[in-house]
Amino acid sequence: MAKINVLDSSVYNKIAAGEVVERPASIVKELVENSIDAGANKIEIVIEDGGLKSISVLDNGCGIEKDCVETAFLNHATSKISTEKDLEKIFTLGFRGEALSSIAAVSKVEVLTKTAEDEFGTKLVIEGGKVVSNVDFGAAKGTCIKIEDLFFNTPARKKFLKKPSGEASEITNLVQRLILANPDVAIKYTSNNNLIFNSQGLGLESAIFAVYDKNTLANCKKINWFYRDIEVEGYVGNKNFTKPNRTYQTAIVNGRYVSNTTISMAVQRAFDKYLTTRAYPFFVLNVKVPYDKIDVNVHPNKMEVKFEDSQSVFYAVYIPIKEMLDETDKKSIPEVKFESEQLEIKKQFIAPEKPQVQSTQPIQPQTKVEIDLPKTVEKPVETTKQENVFYTKPHLFSQSASLNATFADIEIKKAPAKEVKLTYKEIDQIEKDIDYTVDCFSTDLPQFEQDKNKKHESIPLKEVAFDHEKQEPIPPKDDFNFAESITVGRAFETYIIIQKQDNLYFVD
Repeated sequence: MAKINVLDSSVYNKIAAGEVVERPASIVKELVENSIDAGANKIEIVIEDGGLKSISVLDNGCGIEKDCVETAFLNHATSKISTEKDLEKIFTLGFRGEALSSIAAVSKVEVLTKTAEDEFGTKLVIEGGKVVSNVDFGAAKGTCIKIEDLFFNTPARKKFLKKPSGEASEITNLVQRLILANPDVAIKYTSNNNLIFNSQGLGLESAIFAVYDKNTLANCKKINWFYRDIEVEGYVGNKNFTKPNRTYQTAIVNGRYVSNTTISMAVQRAFDKYLTTRAYPFFVLNVKVPYDKIDVNVHPNKMEVKFEDSQSVFYAVYIPIKEMLDETDKKSIPEVKFESEQLEIKKQFIAPEKPQVQSTQPIQPQTKVEIDLPKTVEKPVETTKQENVFYTKPHLFSQSASLNATFADIEIKKAPAKEVKLTYKEIDQIEKDIDYTVDCFSTDLPQFEQDKNKKHESIPLKEVAFDHEKQEPIPPKDDFNFAESITVGRAFETYIIIQKQDNLYFVD
């Protein structure tokens, strides 16, 4: 059997750092969370070359006392908890006491900190876990930590990192979540001297606007829901505002950004019937659970949590989102209301276009038409004969006139060509300046009352083909067009009912 050795601190710190410090983004996360735990309401993050060259985090928190600065970088040193019972209710984002020691073990660290009580600040320099200098230094209240040459002493880990642009993207995605999880903290983020985010710390709406844009907020619905002892608040995108991946989903538990399948699946299930393939809903949700009913000590990176009652958490998230979507769905499509024998529809049909006579045979259409033209205007219609045919109206129809008028009520006059005094161009110009009404109803449909106070618009008639053998118009081919149909309602929250002429369509 091999001899059992006690590892040196320089060795086990590097091993532990592999779990806590996976990449530059891990350092940003740990330092920002420490700043928030220190009571900071302003935090500035500055990185160079994706954090591989340098990472700086500056805050206006309470600072570190002079005689505790070096102690803070020892393994398992923390001010967050002191006894075993404290693990039952963890109120802070950090508590394990591993972050600073792990970061110092694999990089060069410079710390400048001061408390409100100290006269001078403290400047501490550590390289590879060893203290290089500790001196008094002038500083403002708060803490500034600068990390340089990450993994300089562990090249095996460094070669598995992404390119600077890829690591910068990882940090950017993380900072987005930190801003959304801490909307009351002003966070400024700069990469290679380029300002990326500048959240003002004015609430969740302001945070969403800073991370995304005003269009995102306009397409979201606010959620504020209580279920048993669980509170859910945040914003969820509407059913049409979906994303191609889960990058736009932010789950927060007690102010801590986490990756949790219970919350994600609850939102996904609520959106099930509205989502297409590879479409994911947008949400920013903060789930507040009693601290004694959640375990955050699952992994050193503290990105995973376990709930004592995951089913209650699922329903606390699922119910308000499902109700929001159902309410929106009911407003978008009217319910179907059936009467005893017929369906009441009060929408105007779209009339067909104006016919053009292409035959010498007389046209006897079955459509009931009212043409409200001035008596002085006569429109010639081309025929194969040498004389012109004029459609004239023997009298002006009043608004209370019957709808039973047909082409039989229209007098067809024949006049010599010399009586035509208006050209087609002149007649078309007159028609543009005249408001006239054409109401078209099929004889197979029930009569509908006209709205007497409604101003009718000019609608052109549709070209009608004519069957000379049967002496009747040829019915147009039923090419389904939603623009020429009426949405009647919906049934069973699944089918949209659409009527077109005397046909009824059920769309799933």
